[in-house]
Amino acid sequence: MTPEELFLAHIQSQIPPFYLAIKVIPSAQKTEIKEQMEDETWKIFVSAPPEKGKANAVLEKFLKKITKMSVEIISGSSERKKLVKFF
Repeated sequence: MTPEELFLAHIQSQIPPFYLAIKVIPSAQKTEIKEQMEDETWKIFVSAPPEKGKANAVLEKFLKKITKMSVEIISGSSERKKLVKFF
């Protein structure tokens, strides 16, 4: 399975609302899910730079699109590691 397929399978096994730890790698060539790390944090590459909330906006839009759920960054808005609420 691809990392995105694994991520979607994980999402579908959860009962909303739920929270996931996500590590964002900004300024990547494209926005994509890379892997689930050993601590169960999901590593996601984001195409936007980490300035003025651009990377966060791209992350939220991407997660909404692939999960078809509402998402909100609960903590870590100015850090690479974030806590994201899915509902």
